[in-house]
Amino acid sequence: MTAAANRNLLALINVAPIAREAVERHQREVLDQYEPTLTTFSTDAHQQAIADSNALNDAAAEALDRVAHFPAATAADLHAKLSFMVENDMGNGFDWLTELLADAERLTGKGVEA
Repeated sequence: MTAAANRNLLALINVAPIAREAVERHQREVLDQYEPTLTTFSTDAHQQAIADSNALNDAAAEALDRVAHFPAATAADLHAKLSFMVENDMGNGFDWLTELLADAERLTGKGVEA
């Protein structure tokens, strides 16, 4: 029987797509209303829509980041974390080697000072 990944890690993994969907929904329902002209970009409503979009994108990026920085303590944690990172193309433009090395050290006991 295979051990399950840490439930806190699994909760973080489940939050990330919800955050991404909020970004996509805001794009469809709010930002797509505006025509890309100088007059619409200068309205207060459009500026607020952009600010809201930025906040949603920041939250979605933070959700991904929390998974990447979660300290995997078991092989199941590491597998869940790496599967999520690959599925979300998180290797594209990001260097997660420090986090992954720390995970490997935790799993093997190497590099960990007692």
